[in-house]
Amino acid sequence: MWWQAIVFYAWVAIEAIRSITLAQATAVVTAYIALQQWLTNKRRVRLETYDRRLRVYRGVIDFMTGAMRTGVSEDALVTYRSETSEASFLFPRKIQRYVEDIYAHGVALGAANDEKKKALAGEPGFDRQAASNKAAAEVKWMLEQFKIAEDAFRSHLDVSSW
Repeated sequence: MWWQAIVFYAWVAIEAIRSITLAQATAVVTAYIALQQWLTNKRRVRLETYDRRLRVYRGVIDFMTGAMRTGVSEDALVTYRSETSEASFLFPRKIQRYVEDIYAHGVALGAANDEKKKALAGEPGFDRQAASNKAAAEVKWMLEQFKIAEDAFRSHLDVSSW
């Protein structure tokens, strides 16, 4: 009869459970705890990496915002280098090159603004129109970078897939 088979398999299952020794039960519990610790550490590393990557992204955005608002000073360039120095360890080479590209354009914007100031002050050898055009081109480039930076960093900062 079918019910006899069910009773037999239930009895076998009960006997299997009863035959587990204390050492085997301890091994199973230990393995479970080890798995949970490994998962916790994996999540912690992911969170710490996220925090460091976010600091680099914030450094990029803050630098570009400051460049738009007050121009590019030597202090701003030093701060930018400091805030983005970990990019080569946290991101692929493409992002690292992008961060360096923003720095180079920041230097160019600062130089163009300096030329423009000298031209406006009437110093010889500085063309006001050319300096203004250079500065305008760099400002335009910086303005375009806000969306591009967001897109470039998104795949490395998106937590929706966690």
